[in-house]
Amino acid sequence: MNLDAVVALAGPVFLHGPDPAWIWRRVAPDGFVLVAGNAPAEALTGAGLAGMQAAVHGLLRQPGLTLRADLGRCLDEQAGIAADFEARSPLTGEFRHLLVSHVPLTEEHVLTLVRNVTELRAQLAAERRLSSDLEQLASLSRAILEADDPQQARDMLCSGALMLAEADGVFLAEQREGTLSATARAVAPGMPSGQQLRVPRPDERGSVTREVFDTGIPVFLPDLAAHPQADPELVRASGAASGFFHPVVAGGSVVGVLVVAWRTAVPEPPQRVRRLMPLLSADAALAISRADLVAQLAAAATQDALTGLPNRRAADTELARFVARASRARRPLTVAVLDVNGLKSVNDQQGHAAGDALLQDAARCWRTALRREDQLARIGGDEFVVLMPDTDEAAGQQVIARLRASAPSVSVAVGVAEWAEGQTAGELLAAADRQMYADKAGSAG
Repeated sequence: MNLDAVVALAGPVFLHGPDPAWIWRRVAPDGFVLVAGNAPAEALTGAGLAGMQAAVHGLLRQPGLTLRADLGRCLDEQAGIAADFEARSPLTGEFRHLLVSHVPLTEEHVLTLVRNVTELRAQLAAERRLSSDLEQLASLSRAILEADDPQQARDMLCSGALMLAEADGVFLAEQREGTLSATARAVAPGMPSGQQLRVPRPDERGSVTREVFDTGIPVFLPDLAAHPQADPELVRASGAASGFFHPVVAGGSVVGVLVVAWRTAVPEPPQRVRRLMPLLSADAALAISRADLVAQLAAAATQDALTGLPNRRAADTELARFVARASRARRPLTVAVLDVNGLKSVNDQQGHAAGDALLQDAARCWRTALRREDQLARIGGDEFVVLMPDTDEAAGQQVIARLRASAPSVSVAVGVAEWAEGQTAGELLAAADRQMYADKAGSAG
């Protein structure tokens, strides 16, 4: 994998994040070289890429545990590693408290993120809960970085914020197609958690959530019920008395609002909460950016780029699931394999753009002709498959007739096969494939 692809995996956290970040590549079982560093990383070490590696090794060296060992363990275990420790700045010689996370990007690349928590530690030094707060923050950051599911990352963020803020409710609001809505929530016992947690719509310009999203300025409301910006429906249904609304910023833009609510009125947010909110919001941005990137990569791995249909990998997974369900429930299942005739001639005579357009038109027409329960996928250059659960072969033939009629200009050979008890997914697909070749041979004859 080339460096640009690896950097893309790291995403906005590396390219636009405010914290220093480096990407390492393993060149030997216990050897790593630095292959990329972002602008904050260069500012921290005061060296270009050539001299940055030695500076980073010095900055992140801990007694009894070297950076090299951390990177090796991260790749060997394919798991994130986070630690909070003290290190001397290579520029000023001052000691800094750093929260360092190592995250595997590929089998040989590691992303290292460093967050300077010196000021936070100094401010909270007098509080007995300092170590517990930082440990929970480190654990929360690590959990979010390791989460592959976008919703899981968001839920983790809200649950962690609820515990750290000692609040009764935490909600993450994000904008989807112009509408702000709660994408994740965590509530303490006694706080309702249903439809009442709706976030105001964009046209409700008096809403404090919308104001914070639009301005990027945090807002604390000590008396939600008396404040004209508060959503009365939300206040009445949830019983929230006070609320802290903090913007979530990623890549220089507000991407959400983190809302912390208490059922018992507080005149001002606790000092520790005020200090933790920017870090929690940064974790929220991390959850949104990192998990969405993972989701996009996962979707790309199962989607055909040309037609937007599921690809062979996705079709194989779904077919195996349908066969297992048919076997368990004793329900019919029919599969059809379709092969577009003459695609090579179109490519040779009119160019590949024309061939691509033919496949895209066919996929669009066929998709509209199928039933809701049917699944269409592209499994090869000119081959498609239709999975038809709860359908016998006769009904499947009717579906295929509608499919042919939806794109009369597309010549296609079709094979249809119904699942037989004891038959594997591969055997069923092969049976449909044989029928398709028989149809193609008959058409040629």
